[in-house]
Amino acid sequence: MMLDAIASRPIAMLSSLRSIFGKAAMGTPADRRPPRDATMRYIAKKKLWNAIAVECGIKPGAVRLWRKVPPLRVRSVERAIGRPRRMIRPDLYAE
Repeated sequence: MMLDAIASRPIAMLSSLRSIFGKAAMGTPADRRPPRDATMRYIAKKKLWNAIAVECGIKPGAVRLWRKVPPLRVRSVERAIGRPRRMIRPDLYAE
């Protein structure tokens, strides 16, 4: 689809074209998003976003977007919240 054709469409129709460009819609309903795992629910309940963000060297908003703790961040999260990594990602660190 040409960009000129997209520019001539009303804004309401452009929201359906977001998937073409690989961008997720900001207002995705909760039932269509993957659920958060237990660790992310714990982090949200205790409001530990800032502590994790400081430990990882990222912004707290980035931590809030996680559905699961990314594998490369497990050790940093372990240090920040004091839980062992096998509790943070049991699928990666089985006993």
